Amino acid sequence: MNLIPNPSRRFYEIITKTEYKKYDQVFINYGPHGNLRLYVDYGFVEDHNQNDFVPVVIDEIKEIFACNSNIDSNSPIIQNGILLVERNRLHQNMRIDYNGPSWNIAASFFIMNNLLQAKEGKSDQMKVTNEWQSVFEIEDFSGYNDVAFLLLTLIRSKSNEIAQSIDDIQTKLSVPSNAGSMATTN
Repeated sequence: MNLIPNPSRRFYEIITKTEYKKYDQVFINYGPHGNLRLYVDYGFVEDHNQNDFVPVVIDEIKEIFACNSNIDSNSPIIQNGILLVERNRLHQNMRIDYNGPSWNIAASFFIMNNLLQAKEGKSDQMKVTNEWQSVFEIEDFSGYNDVAFLLLTLIRSKSNEIAQSIDDIQTKLSVPSNAGSMATTN
């Protein structure tokens, strides 16, 4: 079966090698997608979608780290950290999903935190650039309190952002309290 988008007609065309009679019900699998993708591409969402996630961008990592470290977000420490993160493509696929923050987020905070500690003379610079590569699961970062604190700060920040968006949408969709009343006065 092939699912082919047809932009000129604004629908998907499904072509299958199996024969179906007219009006037969056909089932397809949409694959593992978050609700935004399902809504935009197919027009529906799933309750409790295990594939849903909140995207995180490198600027959010930079700002949270700078704010919590009391350093300027344009400092050489942060700029070098960002370069190292991007060189290793850790800035890709940053997300918070049902399992928590992605490994790439934790590794990015780990790198930046260790660069800061190296600058302050609290760790070895060579260790900083190589140690994160031996961490294979996000739980491996759990022994690093600074990284755990930054992860929680990021989660709180994104949760507040989502709550504010929900409040904004509710405000835009709110209906005056008397709008449902059909009573008239003479």
